[in-house]
Amino acid sequence: MNDPHVMHPDHAPTPFTADEIRAATPAGYTVVTVTEHGGETSHRRTEFTEVDEARAIMVMTPLDDHGEPSGGSREVVAAWTDLQAHASFPAEITTIRRDTVETPLGTIDCVRYDVANDDHTNTFWFSPAHPGMPIRLTSDAKNGPTTTVVSIARPT
Repeated sequence: MNDPHVMHPDHAPTPFTADEIRAATPAGYTVVTVTEHGGETSHRRTEFTEVDEARAIMVMTPLDDHGEPSGGSREVVAAWTDLQAHASFPAEITTIRRDTVETPLGTIDCVRYDVANDDHTNTFWFSPAHPGMPIRLTSDAKNGPTTTVVSIARPT
């Protein structure tokens, strides 16, 4: 039996399948993230501008501290399986558990993935209520980044 959450035989299951991400991410879906890294803070808006059964087109735009565009946007085309693959990690270095995380969106129940590399651990909090990118990502590497979703807008 094939589990659509497992992308490679030696990988842990992903929190969402490609189909679950696609179903939760219509055209117009927009996510804003804040990344703190090495004393610097950056903001980015990702808007899904076109979606179909196979792929999504996203426009990524850097934002200033007031939420206004601060640089050139770039377009990214990705298959839904590519987006799922971002959360596919080797099972031997991945620990998965339930957790909650405090974010600007509130307290969110999540599935937490701790991925231990040779010299650091990356931690991803995935929200079952928001299939797709992690709600928060941290790295315990020296000056490692922390990225947090600060807003999610669905088309009306």
